[in-house]
Amino acid sequence: MGKENVLRPARGMKIAVALAASGLTFAVAACGSAPSTPSPTASANKAYLACMVTDQGGLDDKSFNASAWKGMQNAAATTVPGVTITVKNVASTTAADYEPNLTGFVNQKCNYIQAVGGLMGDATTKIAKANPNAQFGIVDSGSGNSNIYPMQFDTAQAAFLAGYLAAGYSKSGKVGTYGGLKIPPVTIFMDGFADGVKYYNTAKSKNVQVLGWDKAAQAGSYAGLLNGFNTATIQSAVANSGDLQLTVTGTGFTPSSTVYLQLAAQPTTYVDSNTLIAHVAAFGSPGTYSVSVEEPGGDKSTTLARCLLREKNYSSRWAIA
Repeated sequence: MGKENVLRPARGMKIAVALAASGLTFAVAACGSAPSTPSPTASANKAYLACMVTDQGGLDDKSFNASAWKGMQNAAATTVPGVTITVKNVASTTAADYEPNLTGFVNQKCNYIQAVGGLMGDATTKIAKANPNAQFGIVDSGSGNSNIYPMQFDTAQAAFLAGYLAAGYSKSGKVGTYGGLKIPPVTIFMDGFADGVKYYNTAKSKNVQVLGWDKAAQAGSYAGLLNGFNTATIQSAVANSGDLQLTVTGTGFTPSSTVYLQLAAQPTTYVDSNTLIAHVAAFGSPGTYSVSVEEPGGDKSTTLARCLLREKNYSSRWAIA
């Protein structure tokens, strides 16, 4: 098959793209049947260059940029008969970087160009139209272009499960959520979360409240870009939700160990001898709190960790000496 059939959304594919837990991975297979015997004139491995452009979140966003890049690295490490895969990336700092970064990879003759994030949708469509012989893919965005492979997921389904679980887990009857940016891939997740809580309330005859998102009004709280969180939004979501989960690490814990926050015993789940989870309901105003662990005989940890909930209330892992 000719080059024009590579990774087209509606045609036979020479490059098949699959989603795995680690991110985006590539499997390369030639169209048509392989010859029964190796050709004596077979050439050396064919080079295949896959290139990725991040959105403003950057390469190490601990989200779709990072997972997509991990998938490409996995592809490069995969042995594909007759093909040597090389991968490269460029990080975008602002939205103004999208078009030049995509164009730069077109000029470098990349066989495949991966755009990441719905924010890159318009730029990717524009550059793909201008370069119909180049092959693109994009995460979290659709496209009518025949040379863009869209990767979209119904994130509302996963969010529904998260909302249902959060409602069942809450001890205060309040659960909170906040988005990064007000864009469809984010708001659809928040919709699903709210739907999950609503379904839990119906199924269990409860009245758990959702803070941070009003599905009917499509309005809620947003923290900003991944590399520039609005920590005030995060603090508000944690403080107002009334629930906090503290993962406490140390040594010698038993199923009878109890976590104390500010000298008050908290419902505690034993994970293993090194890990406990405390379920804190309505911990009060942000501030600095002490954490300790006590055994049934009254043997309390000699060193108290300090929970800086004022500054770090979005991080809930604390070590006990």
